[in-house]
Amino acid sequence: MVGVYSAPLLVARSKGRAVVDSEWVIALGIAALVAAVLGIAVMIVLSVCQFCGTLGSYSACYWTMVTWLWGYWC
Repeated sequence: MVGVYSAPLLVARSKGRAVVDSEWVIALGIAALVAAVLGIAVMIVLSVCQFCGTLGSYSACYWTMVTWLWGYWC
């Protein structure tokens, strides 16, 4: 008796609904974390510019932040 070769059976496995839902939760959590960090950064910039009195001008506020990063005050 001769054995007949048969190709391996390929079975497609799809992700379950719970896995897909958890990926969305992780993605939304990361997006919320990034938004929180950016929000804190914006609040720091606005607070420093308000403290130095340069909030009314974009360029003055920018240079205030640059000088604060260099270690100088208002």
